[in-house]
Amino acid sequence: MELMYIFLAIIGLFAGLLIAKHLISLRFCVMCLSVSITWLILLILYWTGIFHNPTLLALLMGQSIVGVYYLAEKKLPEKYMIFRVAGLLTMTYAAYVALTGFDVAAAFLIIVLWLGSSLLYAYRNSPHIKSTVDHIVACCRDW
Repeated sequence: MELMYIFLAIIGLFAGLLIAKHLISLRFCVMCLSVSITWLILLILYWTGIFHNPTLLALLMGQSIVGVYYLAEKKLPEKYMIFRVAGLLTMTYAAYVALTGFDVAAAFLIIVLWLGSSLLYAYRNSPHIKSTVDHIVACCRDW
């Protein structure tokens, strides 16, 4: 029954935001915002001990993570795609921390990943590095 109510909330938000988008002429993804508002409310309820389904909360958060990933992939220049793994894992880590708490080892790994990605980005035009960067950037494009 809990799942049905959450689905109804998303549908209600979707309908309301669709109308609001038309009235105020703003550009945003109605589905993304509907899901995000839902999980943000559920996260607050989870933190206060009212909502007790971290699996459903994690699924909704994951949908937003993928949505932000695809938006970034669509809007950012290709040269920044070297940061896609670091960005995706950072968002995943943020959701994990919101649900379970800080994990030092994972945080350290993400920092190392960002540093490594930044080094590859800085030297992306070097003849020795260019091929590696090109393969990383093309990972999701060439399949």
